Amino acid sequence: MTKLYDGAMIAIMALLVFGAVLALGGVTPELLAPSFFLGLLLSILAVGRSIVRARAFKESPLHWPVLLFLAYSLARYLTSPIEYEGRIEVFQIALCAIVYFICANEFRTPGHRKALVFMLAGLAVFEAMYGLWQ
Repeated sequence: MTKLYDGAMIAIMALLVFGAVLALGGVTPELLAPSFFLGLLLSILAVGRSIVRARAFKESPLHWPVLLFLAYSLARYLTSPIEYEGRIEVFQIALCAIVYFICANEFRTPGHRKALVFMLAGLAVFEAMYGLWQ
């Protein structure tokens, strides 16, 4: 069951990354909606795993800059002259922060990291080929 759960989380993470990047960078909320849905689904799976299996939160020095940038973007959103544009950006940054923390805490084994690296490398190759074709 654990392998199936891990596979589902990695597959959802891959779909989230591909969907967020390939849909024109998610420049409008309509194009970013599938990524938000997948981020919500990934968050539900991560919370479900933490409820079922109590695991310690893995601390990293990189957690603080991510949290500080999230706080900074929230402060900039609250002082933004164009509230609508700022809200979309804050939602995107919050989604990226959630994805970061899920990756940092859930994908601990070398096999998980290998799958994520191959997924990102495949995305980079696909985007490079797509850019050459354009």
